[in-house]
Amino acid sequence: MQKFLTKVANLRQRRLFSRKEKLAALERSFERRAEREREEEAEQEDAAVEDVDLFLTEKADAPIETIDVTYPVRPPFQFAKIKYDADLMELVYTPIDVTLTEQEKENLNAISLLLDNIRLDPAILLKGKEEHLREKVVEIIEKYGIELKRFQREKVLYCLLKDFTGYGPIEVPMNDRYIEDINCDGPGVPLYIYHRIFESVRTTVCIDELELNRFVLRLAQLCGKYISISQPITDASLPDGSRINLTLAKEVTRKGSTFSIRRFKQVPISPVELLKYGSVSAEQLAFFWLLLQYNKSILVSGSTAAGKTTLLNALCMFLKNSAKVVSIEDTPEINIYHSNWIQAVTRVGFGRVAGVGSASSGLESGLSGFFGILKRPGDIVLYDLLVAALRQRPDYILVGEVRGEEAYTMFQAISIGHPSLGTIHSGSLLELLARVESRPMSVPRPLLASLDCVAFTAIVSSDSESDSESRRKVRKAREVVEILDLNLKTNELRTNVVFSWDSQTDRFIFKKSFLFDSIERDFGVKTGLLREEMQRRAALLDRLCRLGITDYKEVTRAIQSYYLRPDETYEKFLKKSDEARVV
Repeated sequence: MQKFLTKVANLRQRRLFSRKEKLAALERSFERRAEREREEEAEQEDAAVEDVDLFLTEKADAPIETIDVTYPVRPPFQFAKIKYDADLMELVYTPIDVTLTEQEKENLNAISLLLDNIRLDPAILLKGKEEHLREKVVEIIEKYGIELKRFQREKVLYCLLKDFTGYGPIEVPMNDRYIEDINCDGPGVPLYIYHRIFESVRTTVCIDELELNRFVLRLAQLCGKYISISQPITDASLPDGSRINLTLAKEVTRKGSTFSIRRFKQVPISPVELLKYGSVSAEQLAFFWLLLQYNKSILVSGSTAAGKTTLLNALCMFLKNSAKVVSIEDTPEINIYHSNWIQAVTRVGFGRVAGVGSASSGLESGLSGFFGILKRPGDIVLYDLLVAALRQRPDYILVGEVRGEEAYTMFQAISIGHPSLGTIHSGSLLELLARVESRPMSVPRPLLASLDCVAFTAIVSSDSESDSESRRKVRKAREVVEILDLNLKTNELRTNVVFSWDSQTDRFIFKKSFLFDSIERDFGVKTGLLREEMQRRAALLDRLCRLGITDYKEVTRAIQSYYLRPDETYEKFLKKSDEARVV
């Protein structure tokens, strides 16, 4: 009897395992199917984006008087229209949003009133968690039996989400992937946007004074910041990573409240994507790749909106996965695909600036202080973050923008062997020297000589045609300069222009690198081998571009694979057909 019971138990156990295995197999099958569907949707979306890119680029090359384009932003509800206005004699951007019938408006108002009586988690709403609000709206619709067809429900949900968790009057521009900047110069003044293809464009959006004051307060709240009459200026980051500057009322801006939003891509731009845009050459990228591999320090310099941070983010993809990276910034802009990364940001303290406002000091209160030295209690500035970063044994330090007393410490770190990357505002080497050597940076020239390389970015015309209306502005890494050493007799830096951009041919010309000699001295790698390796890596990056492999994850995977198995990776991509893609 015992044997029989044991046999039955074993049979049941086998059936149980068999059932579990079947369920597991079905689950794996469903996961694979869902993954294929997501990949197909992503491919369709990429194809649609490329079609819109091509369409807008062709329209932008046409005479300005003929421009009249409409393209999707977030279909089926959001579209954008750009048309030449003969009276204004300029392009005008019109956001096209959803329209509601009278019945839909009544339903929307009813649901809004009911939402006022429901406790919504403000922390979740501030983070833009749409699912939280969506659940509450669906709950109200079902509870009170509000009759809405499926598409009507989506329209009402969209409007509520826009009002509660969106950006109100600038919802469409904030979702438009082609817009880089959104600027409001005051109440009753049309907003201006900077379009990636059509450049600076006037909009039809105007905000009155009362609404603008409320909107500025709401934007500050979304950023988790405080703005008031006593502190009417705020710099912050929106939940999507965009950088924003706010002013409130007429305290510091005569017209009234203003805001300026610099939008950043949430998905990092890869170096191959910059190569595709023509912002850099494959040889330049390969050169930077080698410098980073051999612990050289690079500064990216240029004017406002010249692509400094974008290039810095792209260069960080050449770092090894195992490298420890610490970034320090005022406003979070650095966005790199790296797991071993500490992202540090400054913090504004509370109360008065130390020593300011007392009868003995004779100083008046101010936000900036003198050269950024005066601090409030609790202030954490870039200098503090940099000192902390040096104690964390980083392989690379990233400084979002070098502009204050932290520059002295950063160059000291470089001089004792801590490789660093950073950005700075200057258009040429002379401007760079003037900025770095003067207050508040006050970096002596011998320390500046410890920097290895400076990449100068600029916004330039896309071609050499005489008709200014047919020329579009693009970003280029127009010059790469090596800093070799300091002449002790003349106190002048010895430099070498290793890359320069020829505006007539739109080509990046490579000359000679003396940093290769430095690498040979420090690491024992022959200069000839370094030049060959640079050409090989340039060929690999160019091949990735031709294959259409621009996604940051795929590019990072290819770069890390090259570190591990260079010959195998090189042959793998060069043998791929132009139609192939990385799986």
